[in-house]
Amino acid sequence: MLRDSIARCKASLPLPELWRRLGLPGEPKKLCSSPFREDEHPSFSVFQRDGLWFWRDQARDESGDEIGFLMQQYRELSKDSAIKLYHELAGVPMPQETHKAKKHTLGELEATFSYFAVDRSLRFQIRRHQHAKAVPRQPAQPGQWAGGKQARRDRDGCWWIWNLAGVELVLFNLPTILSAPPETKIYIVEGEKCAVALQTAFRARRRWDVVTTNPLGAGKWRPSYSEALRARHCIIVPDFDEPGLAHAQAVAASLYGIAGSVSITNWDKLWPERAEQSEKFDIADYLSANPKGQLP
Repeated sequence: MLRDSIARCKASLPLPELWRRLGLPGEPKKLCSSPFREDEHPSFSVFQRDGLWFWRDQARDESGDEIGFLMQQYRELSKDSAIKLYHELAGVPMPQETHKAKKHTLGELEATFSYFAVDRSLRFQIRRHQHAKAVPRQPAQPGQWAGGKQARRDRDGCWWIWNLAGVELVLFNLPTILSAPPETKIYIVEGEKCAVALQTAFRARRRWDVVTTNPLGAGKWRPSYSEALRARHCIIVPDFDEPGLAHAQAVAASLYGIAGSVSITNWDKLWPERAEQSEKFDIADYLSANPKGQLP
């Protein structure tokens, strides 16, 4: 079923159209500059073979289809999350049964979000399941132990320890933040789903602001996260509920004197009709209801 729905996505939003939908610079063709990095001598190509579209980055010896293209654009996305995002962009419903739910436990896997260190190595992942808010795991070696748990191998042959014991936690999208020009605005949201939704909206409108979040939700901000944003221009987009608004104030307090500037999005101005209802919502809800509305 998933293979069929991906085929429908490729028919609805082929690679050249996906490139334009994401608002990437340049024009997709057989020889062009990479949309993901500075490419003084064009080494990127977009081509069609047997009715399907592919891309190849000759300088990095990387290639793939539309899903791989999304994973290049949003390095924090796992393949599962990229497939889900591709369905959303193409307007094709995801199949109902893409993962078998574990009995009496977590339910279906909805998304996997990867956090990377400064050198772009994978630091840890947060997996969102139907019946659990967040399930963390860290890459490991066979026989390794951490936090009282031993590494286990998944069906793809990769080894993981299912906790974050001993891991230095980092911001979502950290390498992109550090490599962005100094004038780039850094948006801080609550949760990876909101980060991906807002980043996608920015790219669609050719805005190169960067979106981040801290792992594990509201109330979990650390001083090290503020230090990673030193001298940056930060805009906090809170969830509209008591924990979310309190979290925004705590993040702002931590950033004062470290960031170049700090502001908090005012929902009473951005989405007043919803804020008046005093019901919980977040930036992903706003973007879903207002796809062409004003961005924060």
